Amino acid sequence: MRLTLAPVEMSSEPVPRAAALVQGSARFTEKAAGTVTDSRTGLTWVMLDSRLAKGGCLTYTEALAYAKRLDTGGFRDWRLPTAEELKALLRSETGFPGSAADWYWSKNSYRSYSGGWMTWVDVVGPGTSGAPVQNRIEAAQCGWVRAVRP
Repeated sequence: MRLTLAPVEMSSEPVPRAAALVQGSARFTEKAAGTVTDSRTGLTWVMLDSRLAKGGCLTYTEALAYAKRLDTGGFRDWRLPTAEELKALLRSETGFPGSAADWYWSKNSYRSYSGGWMTWVDVVGPGTSGAPVQNRIEAAQCGWVRAVRP
């Protein structure tokens, strides 16, 4: 089953288009409906994170499946970003609508054994000083996705 993102309305106002939100930035432009392309990295990001698009939070396993099922802007090759890709994105002034997630899942995961196998995942959030913050949390936690494609 593919997940297609449709325009989302918040209150009575529709979510603004990315081109207006980046205020004339040559770096971030809307290339296809629901997507924003970064001219520095060549990466394309979904405009709406999973918190806005889905409403609820996702475990790491659910986040992987969510990204794999996305069908946004005519693309079906979405994935979770690396921690470094997320940090680069969060360092910039992108102006994504409603980017209020505390942190996002990355694709960087690790397994460890301490009385049983556990999966740990690097997550990245905006931080309080404007600099992105990276942490490692257990995969069963509940978080959000900002999907990216090559």
